[in-house]
Parts: sequence; C-alpha cells; structure tokens
Amino acid sequence: MHGLLAALSYDISSVRAQPQSLESVLLQRLLPIATAIRNLLQYTPDMDVQVVQADGLLTLLFVLDHETQPQGFSFANAPLLLLRCMECVHMLSFSGKCVDPLATVVPPFIKSAFQVVYKNLARTEASTEGQLARVTLQLLGNLCLIPACIDNLVKGMDPASLSNLLPHVWLGDSTEMQLLLCLHMIPLKRHTQAATEFAKAAVSSQLAAALLNLLSTLVPKSKIGESNTTKQYAARFLSVLSSNPGSGGAISSLLIASRVWETHGDTTQATSEDLRRLLVPPHAPALLKAPTLILTRLVRV
Repeated sequence: MHGLLAALSYDISSVRAQPQSLESVLLQRLLPIATAIRNLLQYTPDMDVQVVQADGLLTLLFVLDHETQPQGFSFANAPLLLLRCMECVHMLSFSGKCVDPLATVVPPFIKSAFQVVYKNLARTEASTEGQLARVTLQLLGNLCLIPACIDNLVKGMDPASLSNLLPHVWLGDSTEMQLLLCLHMIPLKRHTQAATEFAKAAVSSQLAAALLNLLSTLVPKSKIGESNTTKQYAARFLSVLSSNPGSGGAISSLLIASRVWETHGDTTQATSEDLRRLLVPPHAPALLKAPTLILTRLVRV
C-alpha cells in the first residue's frame, strides 16, 4: 500500500506539473495504481491503517481541485481516475482510524467535491461521471456526520449551482434527491457565518423559488409516495433557509405569499438520523468487518 500511494502521489504531481503528460500516464500508471489501492481496501484487512501512516488520504484527495489553486490543472477530464480515488476515500470515511485524519485534510477539497456533485449528478448512473457524482455525494453525506467537518461543508456549498441542478434530478432516484437536500440542510442549521452567507446568496440565486417549484411539481402516480417524502425534505430546507438571519426575511416573505407553502409547508428540521438512513455503505468486506468501524459511529452527531 505504501508503494502504491507513493507512486500515485508522484504521478499526480507529475501530471499537474506537465498536464500534457496525462494521456500517456493515465492508462499505464494512474488508473491501474488507483484501482489496485481500491481493491486492497476492499479485500485486505488493515489497509486503512497503512493509508493513514502513508498520508494516503491527502494523496487520494489531491485528484480534486484544491481551493487555493482554482485556476490550476484539473483532473475533470479523467473522470474514471476521480471515481477510483473517491471510491477509496468513501471507503476510508467508514474507518474509525481515518475519521480524524480525514477531517484534518479534507477541508480544502470540499468545494471541489460539491462541484463534482453539482455538475454530474444529473447524469445517468451508467456513466462514469454519474457514478462519480453518486459516490462523492455519499462521501459528503458521511462527512456531514463528522462534527469537525460540518462547518467546512457549508463553505463548499453553492446555492446557484444547487438551484440549477434541482430541476434535473427531481424525478430521478428519490433517495439521492433526499440526501442532496439533507446534506445541505444540516450544516445550515448551525447559523455560522458561512451559513449566513449561504442564506444571503440563496436569496439572489433563486434557490427558494426553485424549491417551491419542486413542491408544486406533479409526478407519476407510481412515484407519489417517494415524491411526498422528497417534498418534505424540500419543505424542511425552505424552513431552514427562512429561519437563517442571512435571508433577511426575504425567504419568509416568499413563503407567506405562496399557496404551495400553505399545502406543503413543514417546519421539521432534518437530523443526523435522517442522514444516516440515506447513506449506503461501500462494498468493502475487509474494511467493514474491522472493529474500528464502530468508532466511526461514536464520534458522530
């Protein structure tokens, strides 16, 4: 594991320094190495410990864009590599021994992770980009259960990108939609400065209007039960936004004037238990059998 992570780190750094080398390095080295790391995590015990010892979490996250280098080279054109690395980080987020190291190194990459979700969740699950978005969404959901990560999540959330995404995923998988909404809701309840800024931006981005539109959307009868549950999450999200001082009363006024809100309004706020029900454990038999998995649940809210 140490050797694989060292090789991956070297190749990622080399490609960032010389982007034109991506095509030649991707198939011959990057993808085979990342896949080997994933397979070891899935089927070989104690690999999570070795990843921590080798600072491997940072290596795996380095395929995402770092917030201090927004104009630098991006691996967006290598979605399969991103998928393999995010699969690894998602698995490791279930290890008790990786929780604290992950909370330490992940903050600069959270904005990039959210952008992966915003840009690709509307794609089909059969596509590489669609799989990448869904794994990253699950990872962010797991991070939302780590107290040290919650406030950092808000800094990566973008109300404009979210409002643009919602109409494209509304009639898709209901649990994905609910997880997307729940993931944004829970950090906003804390009313930090970042949450206040998000609420301010939500007013100008028409996010509240997009959520109200979803509440009034008709759905096929076969999905009516799932749709009603999802509408509850959308209504709760609106309630959270309206109660945030950053909205300046603008969202509350919008809700008061809305007939849709009269019908579907819900002031119940999502909890970590709601979030847990929407998370799907990764396929990692060796990792999930480890006793350290229990510790993950003990440090969460």
